[in-house]
Amino acid sequence: MSSGSIADKGKVNPARKVCANNPGTIRHSYSFPRILLANVRSLVNKMEELQIILGKNQIDIACPTETWSATEDSCSIPNYDSHFKPRLDKDGIPLSHGGGVAFFCKCTLPNRILSFSEIENNSKTEVLWLWTRPKNLPKDVSCMIFCIIYYPPRSGFKKELTAYLQLYTDRIRHKYPYAAITLCGDFNELDQKWLSAALSLDQVVKSPTRSDKTLDLIFTNVEDYYSAPKIAPPLGASDHLCIFWTPLLSFPPKPLISYSYRPITDEKIAHFKVKLSSKSWANILCLTNGDEMASKFSAELFQLYCDTFPVKKVSYKSNCKPWINKKILCLTNERDRLFKEGFFQESRKLRNIIISEIRKARKEHGAHVLNKLLCSNPKNLHKCIQDLMGKVSSKFLLLDSNGNPVSADIINDYFSSTCRTHPPLQNMPANSAVSDIPVIRIHQTQLKLENLDTNKSVYPGDIPTKLIVKCAHYLSVPLTAIFKQCLVDGIEDLQLLSDDGGSKIFPDSSSNKVHYGHPFYSR
Repeated sequence: MSSGSIADKGKVNPARKVCANNPGTIRHSYSFPRILLANVRSLVNKMEELQIILGKNQIDIACPTETWSATEDSCSIPNYDSHFKPRLDKDGIPLSHGGGVAFFCKCTLPNRILSFSEIENNSKTEVLWLWTRPKNLPKDVSCMIFCIIYYPPRSGFKKELTAYLQLYTDRIRHKYPYAAITLCGDFNELDQKWLSAALSLDQVVKSPTRSDKTLDLIFTNVEDYYSAPKIAPPLGASDHLCIFWTPLLSFPPKPLISYSYRPITDEKIAHFKVKLSSKSWANILCLTNGDEMASKFSAELFQLYCDTFPVKKVSYKSNCKPWINKKILCLTNERDRLFKEGFFQESRKLRNIIISEIRKARKEHGAHVLNKLLCSNPKNLHKCIQDLMGKVSSKFLLLDSNGNPVSADIINDYFSSTCRTHPPLQNMPANSAVSDIPVIRIHQTQLKLENLDTNKSVYPGDIPTKLIVKCAHYLSVPLTAIFKQCLVDGIEDLQLLSDDGGSKIFPDSSSNKVHYGHPFYSR
């Protein structure tokens, strides 16, 4: 909801009210549906009781499993749309006993069944997908996708079903970005931990639903908007308990997201070069200890870097996209002010400008993020793609021949066993001071610094590599003196240019060379 449209009329936004009993929370009128999950074990003879439960608990979507021979003609409820998928035999004919899943969705909710042709004709799978879009959802939820599943015990197609669920959950995330995905049903022997990791969904049912076992499960990515599922008595003579899953009425407001960075502009780089050119390193060059020289040089250079490039802190609301900048927010406030004062034509003109600015900012932000990830770390790019899809890193993706997850200990033991037959390596002798000191010239150090790879990322808090490259001329003099002194002292591992000790140089006394790496030193 745009800011000002209701508030400008002197009314309170009905979707956002502060709770009187608890001022720290906000009451929302989001229309998340109320869910009923139940293994009914034949639905035909339990329709009257099911209708009473739906009306009494104001259920919006009912998800029964093991419906058996139920059809739309034999099982219908007034004011509810019904969708059924029975169990099929080898010839594709519905069976009269066992299996089957269904949805009962209120007619006030727009809904439709999502069909996947590759799986519809497979008699082994009892899966049904439902799309719905309640009228009032948060900004971070575009629609709601429900999947009802029944996995028969000892059925023997665990791999096929889990692979299918993982594949089509990913396809749904691609087709419906920011969708609220919920998979529920009777999973029997399926490993819920593996499914939760593979589907990137949280399992919210914690209580037993049949005897002392939790067989009826709910996997979802909108658990923050719902209360914990409640267990209710079974439907009729079924041996499975019912599950009621209801949305929350109030919850704490989302906090501001803050991050800090140091803006590096051409103007500030030029100012940094002026400071370096006037900087005297005499207090460092007069020292006779390599460690002390490096420590003092690192501290003074980093302090100069912090003074020239101060930290800038940015905060934004979590329900705003990262490309929404101050300019867009100011334009939005100005548009609301013009609308409130009755300047409707000017407000419409500003509306078009805002739309153009948002498109421009989104395009620039996407190009910037992609270029940054491509240049810095492919791993971060892969993680960003997973975040856009709503996924997290899967933990149990390797399976043995029986379909059970393989633990990391088994993999570690296998690889470590390859080198257990060999004796351990003896400690290598430490380098000693170099008697014949090699000639390290200033222009050689400068050339090494200028050829550093600026696409490599740096440790948090380090001076960026591109800044070192541009200031190589001014840094080469003190660094050359430090490298020479390190060779004299026989120092192997010298920490330099880092506020957390993460960056290093390695003088190599055996070959009379200095190894440069990241940001300009590594072995």
